[in-house]
Amino acid sequence: MVEYLLVPAVVLLVAMVAAVQFLLQGVRYGPRSRRALRWLALPALLAGGAVAGVLPEAWWGRILLGAVTTLAAYLCFASALVLRWRNRKLTALVGDVPALRQRVATRQRELQRLFWLMAAAPAGAGDRRDLGPRADWKEVVESWCAVVPARAAQVRQWRAEFRRVPRAELAGRARVLEAAVRDAPAGEGEALRARLGVLWLTHAQSSSDDVPHAPDAGTARLHWERTRHELAHLQEELAHLLQQRSTLMRQRLPLD
Repeated sequence: MVEYLLVPAVVLLVAMVAAVQFLLQGVRYGPRSRRALRWLALPALLAGGAVAGVLPEAWWGRILLGAVTTLAAYLCFASALVLRWRNRKLTALVGDVPALRQRVATRQRELQRLFWLMAAAPAGAGDRRDLGPRADWKEVVESWCAVVPARAAQVRQWRAEFRRVPRAELAGRARVLEAAVRDAPAGEGEALRARLGVLWLTHAQSSSDDVPHAPDAGTARLHWERTRHELAHLQEELAHLLQQRSTLMRQRLPLD
């Protein structure tokens, strides 16, 4: 019985030591933060008293477990409060890193969307090629599934994926996938061709209201270049903020 409790006890001890080290050496406290930490003793004492009151042990066992629970609860509450306080201080000094990360992710998604639009865009007035299917894609997909019936699940997954993509982007993906089918090694071309068939079938079933007219190649590339420059600037700014944040985190940051 004792050996089963040894590992949790060691883990708890290590966590408590780490919390004490963080609270003593991680930050500097002012009047407000010290007052807040003193108030945390009340819920910690209540937690320790609650644990000691429900355990059917000897009085000394209840006192010991109550004291350990009180200390562990206090360190947990205090570490959470100080960590949140420090993060808010870092945000005020450096900037909102999570918000900047979100902007970077948004620009990356926009860049990917523009890539597919650029791939789908005609090169000019003399290059208005038909983007519709050029083969009996339904037969291609059914023949591929007939070899291994379990492939139907993969087809449903592809169809669900393509239904979330705007119609103009589907055309761009089709052009890229057609090139992949032509260059595919032996044994892989059939699966890529089946995926292309699902794409074109979804394209035929989708509404053309998503994108009434695909932009020409020049317009698509202009938007893509502008978004790429914005993304590079945001990534550079994010790297600078992360470096500043890392430098401040190595110091004893004053909370107030």
